[in-house]
Amino acid sequence: MAFSKIAAENLGGSTLPALAGGSLTGVGISVADQWRLSGNSLGDKDPITVWEKVDSTYNGTLGTGMSVSSGIFTFPQTGIWKVEFFGWLTRTQADDQVHFTLKNASNNDLVHVRGQVSNANYNSIVSFSVLLDITDVSNNNNKIKLVMSDSGASDGVASAKLHGDSTQNQSAFTFTRLGDT
Repeated sequence: MAFSKIAAENLGGSTLPALAGGSLTGVGISVADQWRLSGNSLGDKDPITVWEKVDSTYNGTLGTGMSVSSGIFTFPQTGIWKVEFFGWLTRTQADDQVHFTLKNASNNDLVHVRGQVSNANYNSIVSFSVLLDITDVSNNNNKIKLVMSDSGASDGVASAKLHGDSTQNQSAFTFTRLGDT
């Protein structure tokens, strides 16, 4: 099958702005960024603070990514964002629950998931995915943090461990800006 050249003016300029000489502002994914837990996090944490930008050889990023300070993530621009988290969880005792809550910096709950490990030294995976409408990047309601509650701790001993490593994604966030708000 032969390929043909089609003049941009025949493509309907408002439908395909880049091909018709316009810009891609507001069209398609403009930011994709990934952060990993760089070391283990034990027991109750509000927020979990040991994050680093993934810098592995084949890691792809797009646009200006997230920033983090003291465990508080700030979005680089407004828009609809998909936030995904996965974590590798171990408990040293047979007290089975660990709660993870994604909160905004004003402490309002956005997502709550429970990791459960049935026996001591067993592993589990926790994950969530959420769409957020970020309307003002400087407002605390539009900054996020991950909180870990070791609610099943026996005798006050923190037995939950969220695994992290600076060379591989054992627990990580993926942030994708899907488009304008």
